Amino acid sequence: MNEHRHTSPPPSGFTLIELLVVVVILSIVAGITSMAAAEGGEQHLDLAEVQLRDAMTRAEALARSSRSPHAVVFDVAGNRFAVVDEDGNAVVDPLTKRGYVVDFVRPGQPTLVRIAAVNFSDAGNAAIYDAQGVPLTNGAINLQAGNSACVLLWDGATGDLRRQ
Repeated sequence: MNEHRHTSPPPSGFTLIELLVVVVILSIVAGITSMAAAEGGEQHLDLAEVQLRDAMTRAEALARSSRSPHAVVFDVAGNRFAVVDEDGNAVVDPLTKRGYVVDFVRPGQPTLVRIAAVNFSDAGNAAIYDAQGVPLTNGAINLQAGNSACVLLWDGATGDLRRQ
């Protein structure tokens, strides 16, 4: 005859070693995350600088190709900038197919970044390229992100943007 043995199911749950391994892994991840957050300001400034360089290059190229002035206009209070045509209208961004506006408050942007100040001499808050794509004046853009800050200097003679 067949005897049925009743065996108890294996114990469920985690062993102390398994729990300790999970705690150690979570501690390591938390440490890496906190270090990344501390460096986040610099990373956000780097990304903002890349976006500014792209906008300046786009404005210069459009000025040359269309033979009409273009600019990068900064809205310090709104924490954004836009590439605009000679009428002040935002040009079309070739990637998004919408107005070329970089808004640091919008999701997906380096949200820690704040445009602290902008000065382009007589042009005020605009880096302007004439109809030949030549910059009209020198300028400076002050950015802040968390505890980090940087100044980007725009050379009116060459159109180069460099970090001070």
